[in-house]
Amino acid sequence: MDGVAVARPDRPAGFAALPAPSDVDVAHVTALVAERVVRLLVRRGRMTEIEGRRLFEEIEPDAVDPLLATCQAASVRGRIGLGPRAGQRVPRLGDRIEVEAPGTLRGPRCAQVGGFSLHADVAVPARDRARLERLARYVGRPALATERLHERSDGQLVYELKRPWREDCPSHCTSSSRWW
Repeated sequence: MDGVAVARPDRPAGFAALPAPSDVDVAHVTALVAERVVRLLVRRGRMTEIEGRRLFEEIEPDAVDPLLATCQAASVRGRIGLGPRAGQRVPRLGDRIEVEAPGTLRGPRCAQVGGFSLHADVAVPARDRARLERLARYVGRPALATERLHERSDGQLVYELKRPWREDCPSHCTSSSRWW
């Protein structure tokens, strides 16, 4: 919050601005949200307790679920981990995505904890309707645009990207912007 309304006995209520949160405050909120979301996912069976703990602490290799380890190893190698196509390369139409390295959020009032990030260095004045709308649209957008997700006749899912991927090797370059 940017501030609070303050009632005054001798004059109309006014707005009292609060100081911006500190980096420590932002890190604390990020850690709290990450912990609660993981706890909810574990409670609802969407994540195992070990998977949740792995986000925040080092776990001994023998404590890792073997199925999860198989999937992770396949993912690192770019292979399918389970099912009838296990071991085959992950099929792609197009090139690879440039993934940002973890910890790329820099600057004041930014924090990353266990894959969760918070950037709390944006304040929009209440009367700036255009910026408020832009911020609301950004916050409310889904992680994936479902209108770009299609099912092929063979049952595979294809996700249409906005822009084609870049490829490291010219012999693999295509103008396709699809990945499945």
